[in-house]
Amino acid sequence: MRIEKIRLQNLNSLYGTHEVDLTSEAFRKNNLFLIWGPTGSGKTTILDGITLALYGRTSRLDKVNKTTNAIMSQGTKCCAAEVTFSLGTTRYRASWSQEINRNGNLNEYKRELCKLTDDGDIVLETKPSCMDEAIQGLIKLSYEQFTKAVLLEQGKFSEFMSAKDDDRAKILEQLTGTDIYTKLSKK
Repeated sequence: MRIEKIRLQNLNSLYGTHEVDLTSEAFRKNNLFLIWGPTGSGKTTILDGITLALYGRTSRLDKVNKTTNAIMSQGTKCCAAEVTFSLGTTRYRASWSQEINRNGNLNEYKRELCKLTDDGDIVLETKPSCMDEAIQGLIKLSYEQFTKAVLLEQGKFSEFMSAKDDDRAKILEQLTGTDIYTKLSKK
């Protein structure tokens, strides 16, 4: 999985719309980059946006629903997270959004998974209750595996390194595609 674009709107300290294009020349030239800045500048919010778009939750805020949304920037009426990613040559977009209605109450959040093609977007899933399964089916990682192996947030690297050998091995096998060898050896 390669994340190509991240688009955020009114999440935590990041007011307005922000887009990070990881396909730009600066990111293509270097496969390793750093997200840095002072406390409160939105570094972790970028990571929150990725997991929110893919899994509908973040490590700091497990659930967002019709009665609570602590991730929406204060004083705004909507928030959203969108991630465009590729698996091989196939591109996808996962999104999450929520709005405050005219009565001042939160609407149910919306989630969508699309396959991007030259002929237009193909909607694969829109039911929030089915999105996690659809995402996991594509990228082969649960939310827990994704946050431990792909997005090692501040202080989480030691958590991954101190995980049980079997747990860490399973995550690494899935990431590298070598889980087939474990399956073959069992047969």
